[in-house]
Formats: sequence, structure tokens, C-alpha cells
Amino acid sequence: MSHRLWPRVLALALMLAVALVAGTAVAASKKAPKKATVTAKSSFKVKPNKFFQDNARFRPGNIVIASGGTLTLRNADRGEPHTFSIVAKGDVPKGTNKILNCGSPGTICDKIFAGHQPDPQGNPTVPVVNVGAAGVDQPGDSFILNPKSSQKVNVSAKKGTTLYFMCGIHGWMQGKIRVR
Repeated sequence: MSHRLWPRVLALALMLAVALVAGTAVAASKKAPKKATVTAKSSFKVKPNKFFQDNARFRPGNIVIASGGTLTLRNADRGEPHTFSIVAKGDVPKGTNKILNCGSPGTICDKIFAGHQPDPQGNPTVPVVNVGAAGVDQPGDSFILNPKSSQKVNVSAKKGTTLYFMCGIHGWMQGKIRVR
């Protein structure tokens, strides 16, 4: 390498190092938002004798929020109730059979719904199940989301916690909360 190129190479290396350090400082200084919203949405598509497609989902499916932040739970559906239920990572149903049979006795969906103490007609009598500190902090916390409604809940989980959520009615509606 020519002795005239060294100053340019050194200057370029120095600029890259400064850019990397500045980028790391910016990334490290980013704070988790104190507010987030999770919306339950769905739509159906039917082709007789071909398929039935249920597009029920949480949006977004994965969120980041600060410990102590406010999570708004919305149900944008006109007629479908949902639950927003915190479950252990190992209880999140995976695979078609586990998802479609989630309401069977002994499954996580069955346990979620039992916590809401359904009446003889199957309607939940306890809209909020809170097993830990007030708010969202551990498996077992669950909220009934009636159609066209919303509610605000405190995220009381400690910083660094990852919470897994799902709908106890529609086992394919799943997501994750990273508490920062």
C-alpha cells in the first residue's frame, strides 16, 4: 500500500469507528415506549366445499413496552369476543392439532376460560383474572375483550421479562411482550 493512502485509510477507519460508537450510543439510549396498543381483529373467508379461513389475530403480535407502562387492549371485532391471556412459553399451543383442540379439557385454553368462571350458558362471569401484582405480570393474568371495546392495563412485570399472550378462544391468536 502506498504511503499516500495510509492517511486516507486511517481517516476512513476513524470515521467508521466514530459512526459505530455514535450508533451504539443512540441504540442504547432508546427507551421502551410507556404506551402500547394490542388490537384483536378478525375477518372470515369462506369458499363452500373448499375452505373456511379465519384471520383472527392480534396486531401487533409482538410488542416492547416499559415496565410500569400502559397497555391498551382493543377488540376491533363487531361480534367476536376474545381473551388477552398471559401464558407460560411452554403452554403456547404450536401445531395445527394443538391449536384447533385448544379448548379441550385440560388444555391451556380450557384453563384460561375456567379462570373466567363461566356461567351455565358458558358466559364468563369474571372479566379480569389477576394472579400476581395488579396488571399484567405473569401467566394466569387474563382479560375478556368484548366486541368493540377497549381497556387499559398496567404492565407490572419487571424490566427484562418476556410475557407470552394468546386468546383463550382462538388458540392461533398469539404474541409476545418484551418488558424493558
